[in-house]
Amino acid sequence: MHGGALDRLAEREGIVVVYPDGYDEHWNDCRPRADYAANLESVDDVGFLRALVASLRESDDIDPERVAFIGISNGGHMVFRITFEAPELGRAYVALLANLPAPGNDDCHHSGVPVPMLLINGSEDPINPAAGGVVSLAGNTSRGAVLSAEETATTFARWAGHTGAPEVRAWPERAPADGTSIESSSWAAPGHPAVAWIRVIGGGHSVPTTAPLPAWTPEMRAYLLRVYGRQSVEFETIDVLWSFSSSFGLELL
Repeated sequence: MHGGALDRLAEREGIVVVYPDGYDEHWNDCRPRADYAANLESVDDVGFLRALVASLRESDDIDPERVAFIGISNGGHMVFRITFEAPELGRAYVALLANLPAPGNDDCHHSGVPVPMLLINGSEDPINPAAGGVVSLAGNTSRGAVLSAEETATTFARWAGHTGAPEVRAWPERAPADGTSIESSSWAAPGHPAVAWIRVIGGGHSVPTTAPLPAWTPEMRAYLLRVYGRQSVEFETIDVLWSFSSSFGLELL
């Protein structure tokens, strides 16, 4: 997923897209022992995003009731924090390549307010483990342990009040040679926020896309595969995000 695709979506659909930056390239999410500056210096990112929405309401005349938050990896964890501590800021939430922090690795206040949530994870993610466990980035394990991707999805579904089994669907293969396939689970019921989980089977810590991939050298391709895992080309993430978010009548991503 990249800015150009979101910009084209904004132009096509007439929505506002904003790209906020975390402090020193990170967000202060719920994981208390993470060693990046945003956490070590206790940056008030919830306050920052609250102020950003208020500012956009004044400068761009956005409707604060039609805001969606989307984040990847550490950004996905920041999406989790917003759902816990300021759920009124968004109408829908999307977290990619991120699982909920495990018990003992979460210092956020949980409001208990249910929210619509879309989750996308790779089953072979070498950084954010699909089965749960310690997050490791180039040997750095300060981010601590997370739940499994499945437990993350079922937890959001439970918080949203869903008691039944999800609708599970295997997606048609678009690119059989890419080494990935797609399955999804979705929970929907009148009066309850929708929750959906997309599993990129064989996918790594990368965002699925149907756009042409860069012409990496064989050495760079091998490095990216080793560090981040396989990138799926089975679907375009932007389209999936828009399909989920637009069902809530949103204008800001």
